[in-house]
Amino acid sequence: MKEGKYRKVYDYLVNYIDENKYSTDTKLPSENVLSNRLSVSRETVRKAIRQLVEDGLVYSFQGQGTFFDKVKACQHDFHASVQGRKVAVILQGIDKEANSLLLKALHDILDGHGIILKAFYTGNRFSNERQCLLACRKGIDGIVIDGVKSMMTTPNLDIYSSLYFRNIPFIFYNNYYGVTDYPMIINDDIKCADELVRRLAENGHRHIAGIFLADNYQGLQKCRGFLKAIIKYGCVLDDGYVRLFMTDDMVEQKSLERKLWSFIKGNPKCTAIACCNIMLYKSLKKVLEGHGMSIPRDISAVCYDYSGNDYVSEGIVCSINQSYQMGVILAEQLFRMISDPDYKNKDYSYTMSPLIYDGGSIRNLLAT
Repeated sequence: MKEGKYRKVYDYLVNYIDENKYSTDTKLPSENVLSNRLSVSRETVRKAIRQLVEDGLVYSFQGQGTFFDKVKACQHDFHASVQGRKVAVILQGIDKEANSLLLKALHDILDGHGIILKAFYTGNRFSNERQCLLACRKGIDGIVIDGVKSMMTTPNLDIYSSLYFRNIPFIFYNNYYGVTDYPMIINDDIKCADELVRRLAENGHRHIAGIFLADNYQGLQKCRGFLKAIIKYGCVLDDGYVRLFMTDDMVEQKSLERKLWSFIKGNPKCTAIACCNIMLYKSLKKVLEGHGMSIPRDISAVCYDYSGNDYVSEGIVCSINQSYQMGVILAEQLFRMISDPDYKNKDYSYTMSPLIYDGGSIRNLLAT
């Protein structure tokens, strides 16, 4: 009998399996993580896991952890008995802090409309995205999607077309496929780049490098804006000052750090670096510190889309990630689409203006 704290852990893990059944990672959080996250004892966690083993959903390896059976999880309908309208959100799952804020906003708005939110994670894989989309063709009233490697040719346009003709409203956020004309909520990354580069230029920086992600729409928009601003503010335009990474490069931290250090050494004239996101910024900072360097003493830095809540203590000049605000807009727009029989003939897209925080990560070269 699943009661009290035991039920809390059991339900959490069932939901965790449901959300991650289309992703690549099938490992459950450790007993310590679950115990701390849910404020229960490890014995309570073990009891819930034993029940999941009996249910045939998970299995354990001594010394390796507990894993869920992906095949059985995909075959199991965890929400078959749930009544009411449902919305799915398909996330990449890379920036966990940004994801949690976006999910909170979606819950806050959709719960008020009596709509149940169901989350899926793709791990930024085409194959996983396809499985998520296929699962949404039945029993789902609307979808929020962060596109996978959206600057590449996706094999999943046929599923998007199928959803469109089935009259299942969906809306992209951050990353969408440029060959389509589906609604999307995005940041004004061109304007954001202008704001960040202008601050560097006003402090005397002319040799400015940029590190970006090349396989998604958002990363390339940031890069386009960066290059446009470099020209606008009279900085040095040099192909060697731009380093494009793939999202998969973010997985192996040691390899990423080696590539970053090689890039820094290869551009000794650069006095500043613009970072595509918080992960690249944190990696850059770690690399510099590992070689006895610091921000802004040796290299100034700015960051797009900073998703941590420590930007003040970090002192980084950045555009603040607005995932919660974006989630609110997404939920409200999707609800309107669901409620509007003529939604296909209206424009539900929206572009968000950047919110800049002026920290102390830019060294003033004009004062030296």
